[in-house]
Amino acid sequence: MKTKPFSNFELTEKLLAIGSSTEKRTKLVNLFLTKPAYLPMLLELCFSGKPKISAKACRLLEFVCNIDLSIILPYSKEFFSKIGLLEKDAEIRPAGKICELLMIAHYVKKDAATQLHILKPQREKIIETCFHWMLSDQKVAAQAHAMTCLQLLGTEFSWIHPELKIILDRNYASKSAGYQARARMVLKKMKP
Repeated sequence: MKTKPFSNFELTEKLLAIGSSTEKRTKLVNLFLTKPAYLPMLLELCFSGKPKISAKACRLLEFVCNIDLSIILPYSKEFFSKIGLLEKDAEIRPAGKICELLMIAHYVKKDAATQLHILKPQREKIIETCFHWMLSDQKVAAQAHAMTCLQLLGTEFSWIHPELKIILDRNYASKSAGYQARARMVLKKMKP
């Protein structure tokens, strides 16, 4: 028997009902893992402009990608075309984590499927977005994900490392211990 797909309204209701329930979140994550055709609906909610809904949708997408990153690859063009629309930390932090996972798959693991889907225009959008997160008033988690993305992207785009080093050196003393720890790690990896 074929399962009837959710409507956006039904998915929104399920997202709002998650609360702190790990069981409800796990059920939704498993739904997207078993029915990846529902992912466009989740992406639509991620970029809905409704912070309460989009934050939960972004967080759920992060959980899905942590388990199976390949699920987002067919939709990566859409994801990166809209990533700059995210404004709230609760949206940006999970989106930053997804970017970091993709860049690790692309540059470190050299995953063929990721390299096939994350083309130069998408990588350039990640660069633009991550520099924006580094230069704007974002929380440490988003900036930590951005640092790692830019460090990895800098292995391909030679101009990134010098620019990132300037930002990290300038901000280092005034930022939190978490920021400083990630900055040290990134700076060490950027050394020739």
